[in-house]
Amino acid sequence: MNERQAIESTYFDKCKIFRKDNSFKDPKTKQTKQSEIVIAEDVKCALSRNSGRETSFGSSHGEVKGSYTLFCAPEIDIIPGDKIEVITSVGQSFTLWAGKPFKYISHAEIPMSEDERT
Repeated sequence: MNERQAIESTYFDKCKIFRKDNSFKDPKTKQTKQSEIVIAEDVKCALSRNSGRETSFGSSHGEVKGSYTLFCAPEIDIIPGDKIEVITSVGQSFTLWAGKPFKYISHAEIPMSEDERT
């Protein structure tokens, strides 16, 4: 077993990758509109939490922020700003945003941020 196979044997999670696309043109107004397209789905990965979740409460809602690292194959097309939906092996669901990937021969490490209102 080589290094890549050893690392990929720890990928029990799956993710779906979304990207903003500016190529949709409204036929009535002729204006270009931004849409969200699926880049890849059912991508094997591993999600790791970097630090504890921060929770703060305002007058009408709470905010949850978290920092994570996504591990996946280096050829997976993820760029900064992509939205990543991760389903963990135990069924937890996360919607995260990608930072700049750091790629090795055996894997990629992508910093991920979470920012949601509860």
